[in-house]
Amino acid sequence: MEDNTKNHFDPETATPVAVVAEAVARLLAEDYSGAAELYHSDLVRGCVERAWMSAQPRVHLLTVEDLLRQDPAMPREVAEYEVKRAANRFPPPPSFPEIHGVESEEELAALEPREVLARQLWAADLRLRFRAHLDQLAATHPRYRDQLAEQKAALRPLWYTLPLGSVESGDRTYVVLGDSGEWLVGRKKSMPDDGLADLVVLRRDGGGWRISSSLGLGGGFAVGTPHVAVKDEDGKTVVLS
Repeated sequence: MEDNTKNHFDPETATPVAVVAEAVARLLAEDYSGAAELYHSDLVRGCVERAWMSAQPRVHLLTVEDLLRQDPAMPREVAEYEVKRAANRFPPPPSFPEIHGVESEEELAALEPREVLARQLWAADLRLRFRAHLDQLAATHPRYRDQLAEQKAALRPLWYTLPLGSVESGDRTYVVLGDSGEWLVGRKKSMPDDGLADLVVLRRDGGGWRISSSLGLGGGFAVGTPHVAVKDEDGKTVVLS
């Protein structure tokens, strides 16, 4: 039987809150192409431009020689340490082929613009990398394989939030997002709420409301290697990383 789930949602007549709720639902279901349909064409063009920029050769921003030229009195060991620290602080983004599934600018030009956005939404979803991390932990710690599989099945995006309401201002509508109360692996957050509301900006595009801010594109706040808690045979918590 044909799945007509999407047919019940009409983006041309949907309210801004309904558009955001549908986008969150599609991103949660990893329907990146479906979610990309709900973004404003201006944002889509911006994503294509960023894709072109990522196709260009990367510039190495800092070298030991750069620092020594700036400060000839700096010991080389200190310069090497600063370069290493800068590299750890600013890790390189995913490569152009990894994000867009193509090897050249010519292949990128053949993609539909919204497909480029869909691939960037895919690349920004930290669940993909976290699944790989859980698989690696399961291979290293087979005794916890079942618990890790449960956590893998319960993954939620870091941006997983619920639209609460909207405020209209000029040609824009701002949808307020409420905290889902969950963190990456579906358990209660251990970090305190900063009390600040998240907003999604929408503008009309072809008659309907479309998202013109970076919902799903930020990649969350994961820093370094995530730690995963499991229980041993005695019920004690064990942290894997």
